[in-house]
Amino acid sequence: MGIVSVLFVMNLRSQNTLSETLTSQIAIFEEDNEKITKVMETLDPASEEYQLYQDHTNNNDLNVIEYQKAIDLFEAQEWTKFYAQYGKLLDEQIEIMNNTLQTSQQEGEYDTILAGMNKQKQYIEYLAENHLEYENQDFPIFGFTFTTSLVQFFLPILMIATCIYVITQLYTFDDDKNISIGNLFPINQFKLLVLKLALGIMISLGIVFVLVAFSFLLSSIVTMNTGLNYPVIIERLNDILQVIPVQTLFMQWGALIVLFVIHMNIFTYLISRFVREEVSLLLSLLCFIIGLPYLPNFIGLLQPIAQFLPTTYLHFIDILNGALANKWNNMSLSFNTGTIALTIWSVLEFGCLLFLQKKDSSLNRSMAAFRKCYTKK
Repeated sequence: MGIVSVLFVMNLRSQNTLSETLTSQIAIFEEDNEKITKVMETLDPASEEYQLYQDHTNNNDLNVIEYQKAIDLFEAQEWTKFYAQYGKLLDEQIEIMNNTLQTSQQEGEYDTILAGMNKQKQYIEYLAENHLEYENQDFPIFGFTFTTSLVQFFLPILMIATCIYVITQLYTFDDDKNISIGNLFPINQFKLLVLKLALGIMISLGIVFVLVAFSFLLSSIVTMNTGLNYPVIIERLNDILQVIPVQTLFMQWGALIVLFVIHMNIFTYLISRFVREEVSLLLSLLCFIIGLPYLPNFIGLLQPIAQFLPTTYLHFIDILNGALANKWNNMSLSFNTGTIALTIWSVLEFGCLLFLQKKDSSLNRSMAAFRKCYTKK
């Protein structure tokens, strides 16, 4: 909880980043004018070169006025006027960048900058059309947007690691404490299996709910804004961007988290049948469930088949916003493939559990029959 609070405060302090960027741009214009003025002092005022420099300084002066106007509107929180003014500045920057791209040899670097500008432009246009208060995309502070950001960059590892720690103790309780739950409760082995899994899933979802709810309530209460209608920019194929409300993404990653938690519990129970020591099981699961999702970053051969791996869907938000699909050049990574893959893996793992349980039950019956026969003799 404390970490979430610290991150929220850091995001709050970063809301003026755009204003600071505009201010730094003004400083660049003014510094440029100072250098040009020194050069102009050595030139003949009647020369063509002098006139070109003069036009350049005049253009810088106009830019200073336009940028200062945007800063004043930002600080006054006159968002409608600010979006119009800032949108105009963005259009000018994009035009300059497009012209630069036509003559530059550093296409990759400038393409990235241009893509960022276009993304910012779409974001500003959405805020203007929906009459929304400005929020820094990179450091969100409103309810849904802040929580979604945490789930994207921070909460998955914290949530899943906490869940793994708790359910590891649950599924190794019999072995570590030498207490058979089956002897404490008069139920058959299948019902006991379902009971343990249901308990583990409920505990895991409870941990997830507490962390998500705390993040949402903290940011919503402090800012008095749930961020329900704020946009998320989805990256599609060929750098096509799509803007959707964050609530749509929120529901989708909520569904993925539930499916991932179910898979994680069944997988943990299955592995606990082979690795019965708590610490060893914990370390193994941390490597599998938290480590494997990042393995395709280092092993390129895994990227084309990443949609079939259940651990891939630990990247909840990056799957849904298209970032991971573009990064790994695998357009099959999506919400639909995630629900299918996690469901199939959960069913297969549950089937393996039933098989192992049936095998153990048969072995126990055989041993019991053997002991009975031996006792009679």
